[in-house]
Amino acid sequence: MIKIAFIIPSLEMGGSEQKVIDLASGLDPKVFKPIIITVTKFGALLPKAEALGIRVLCTNKKGKFDFSVKNRIAKILKDGQIDIVQVFTSTGKIWGRLGAIKNHTKVIISTEESLFRNGFIDRFLERRLNSKTDWIIANSQATKRSALGATKISETKYQVIHNGIRLEPFLSSKPTSAIRTSKDEFIITTVARFDPRKRLDLLIDAFSKCPSHTKLVLIGSGKLDQALKDQVKGLNLESRVAFLGTRNDIPTLLKESDLFVLPSDEEGFGNVILEAMASNLAVVASNVGGIPEIIQHERNGLLFEKGNLEALTNSINRMIDDHLLREKLKTQASKDVYQYRLNEMVKAHEKTYLMLYQSKVK
Repeated sequence: MIKIAFIIPSLEMGGSEQKVIDLASGLDPKVFKPIIITVTKFGALLPKAEALGIRVLCTNKKGKFDFSVKNRIAKILKDGQIDIVQVFTSTGKIWGRLGAIKNHTKVIISTEESLFRNGFIDRFLERRLNSKTDWIIANSQATKRSALGATKISETKYQVIHNGIRLEPFLSSKPTSAIRTSKDEFIITTVARFDPRKRLDLLIDAFSKCPSHTKLVLIGSGKLDQALKDQVKGLNLESRVAFLGTRNDIPTLLKESDLFVLPSDEEGFGNVILEAMASNLAVVASNVGGIPEIIQHERNGLLFEKGNLEALTNSINRMIDDHLLREKLKTQASKDVYQYRLNEMVKAHEKTYLMLYQSKVK
């Protein structure tokens, strides 16, 4: 039995957190025994992890200068006789690897899931820690390129494994008319954190130039919540824009929509695009990060250059006006999404774990 620990700051709502739970719950129980270690706190997804039978431990890091957390992580790894450590996101990647190095853990894996934007100190730490890291898994070619450029570590340590999602909730969900008030409405939906990098302000500006029978549905929350509502009010669009907040019925809401738009300035990969594709939705997205690895322009979606209001507006209106184009793109997208099934992602990780473990025990 190979014992593996996934180390992440917390199990709050988020893509990396869900990925850790998916990996831990999806591994072959005859071969792997996983645990999750959270560095700062447990988080809202703890009950979900525990319901799946995953053991979750927390080191309760107290503040920025709680350096002893390294020792607590090392003790958990030693007591659990952990063979493989995989670390996620900045805090998890730093302290998880420091603890694993102190414990002399056999295999240390780091995970790259976003484009590298950190400053000099973080880059220095990444370079030092990567030199003690056996393997680095990136979720896209874009995140791999970004990390390579920032840390100057040998490319031979890197592997790209695209994210995967559970397709079934999106394939089987049914629309319930929760957001559609008229059969003639054309519903444009996005799901995102209300963060400047997601460029929801650009989407609202583009939507203001769309026909009057369209409706914009914004699912999510964040620090720009009030600013975006003020923008909508200033454009006199309050009757046509719905702010739904954070929701747990995303599959149903996507099934009620006609078009999905993701206008981000940067994306490591874009899991939400996979969810839209699985929901049989046409997609318009910015040509950034890992998105072009999913969406090929005019084959299974439309891409536009980031920040280009005119290009985004034209792409959305083209989708609204051209029913045949929309049908063609969403039909191809609904076929392409099968290559991003969750079990394929898990199998790829299992293969890597076995390869690295066997190379260390020989």
